[in-house]
Amino acid sequence: MMPSGHVTTAMERDSRKLAAARVRDVLGDDAYEAAYAEGGRLSGEEAAALV
Repeated sequence: MMPSGHVTTAMERDSRKLAAARVRDVLGDDAYEAAYAEGGRLSGEEAAALV
């Protein structure tokens, strides 16, 4: 989660886009979409525990 009012830089957007594309290539579209949806349901505490 980003702080309220945070504006992402071009480098942040490009890095995220590249990372997402690489993970999608490895998992495949269906598994990526399922994992993305599951991750979106995590609380901040739950997500932090996975790092």
